[in-house]
Amino acid sequence: MSQQRPVLVYFWGSWCGVCRQSSPSVDKLAKSADYPVVSVAVNSGEPNEVQQYLSQHGWQFVTINDEDGKIFTDWQGQVTPSFIILKDGEMVQGLTGIHPAWELKLRLWLLR
Repeated sequence: MSQQRPVLVYFWGSWCGVCRQSSPSVDKLAKSADYPVVSVAVNSGEPNEVQQYLSQHGWQFVTINDEDGKIFTDWQGQVTPSFIILKDGEMVQGLTGIHPAWELKLRLWLLR
């Protein structure tokens, strides 16, 4: 996927207060369809609980349910929210905290 355009990978949790602030930016970026966005819901419950949470907030970004946190651990994640930008199959940037949609989009654009 990252061979064609940079991809944003977003690690978040339904239990994470800061993620509630960053997820609208990720959703806005995902809806723009300029760059692929894949999110990973870390320790956020069963698939139906994650889907219900996303629906409740109106977020439509693609989400992989990391029910037991294994994916997050494999990526050596330590805090949420975390962002990884992939280009040509390699991690080129890693970020944590709140980032507005325009900043994430600019980072992706600079890597095209």
